[in-house]
Amino acid sequence: MIESRKDDHIRIASEQNVEEGNNLFNEVHLIHIALPEIDLDDVDTEITIFNKKLSFPFIIGAMTGGTETAERINATLARCAEEFGIGMYVAPRESPLLSLRRLGALGSLLRMPPQRPLR
Repeated sequence: MIESRKDDHIRIASEQNVEEGNNLFNEVHLIHIALPEIDLDDVDTEITIFNKKLSFPFIIGAMTGGTETAERINATLARCAEEFGIGMYVAPRESPLLSLRRLGALGSLLRMPPQRPLR
């Protein structure tokens, strides 16, 4: 039942327009301030967190695991995080101990040898 509901969420998000009409980002207005005297090559966006280097301060929040589809999506996100030098976290909402089969979805991510922070 839970697996079916999660797969339904993935299917709906990938096949339908699920954007909300208004969110707090609509209230953010950035003011452009040009810095022509700065050489882009001198800008360093790297940060170190948990003794791991990130290429810039951006972290992917993975989907909850629990289905084969979610596992494939999370594995792809983890590979992208590794390739681009960004962090990723996984935080299942339900205990993976509810089903030993569901532990495999989370476990596949945890078995990947990350160079970036992976929680």
